[in-house]
Amino acid sequence: MMARGYASRKGPKSRKSVIKNSLIELFEGDYFNEWRTSAEIADEVTKSLSKHWGGVSSHVIGSIMVRHLKTHNIIRKYKFGVSGAVRYISQEGFDAL
Repeated sequence: MMARGYASRKGPKSRKSVIKNSLIELFEGDYFNEWRTSAEIADEVTKSLSKHWGGVSSHVIGSIMVRHLKTHNIIRKYKFGVSGAVRYISQEGFDAL
């Protein structure tokens, strides 16, 4: 019996891996060249999910983004106030501002 998670596993990808892969595509593209909130990122990631799965919340995006901030040169900024939204931008987008 093979260990879980190997490439020979049959069937569709798990929800977690689909979310991670779509976030990596956003990191590699030009999506983070301007400030984005967690809710905007969650809406964009939800578009890549199957209709049978529920949408991704901004809390899930926040917990995943924390793990990838340094590896993908993403800057995080807290917006204090009523919404308390967290905004993200790439280093290249920040330098262009």
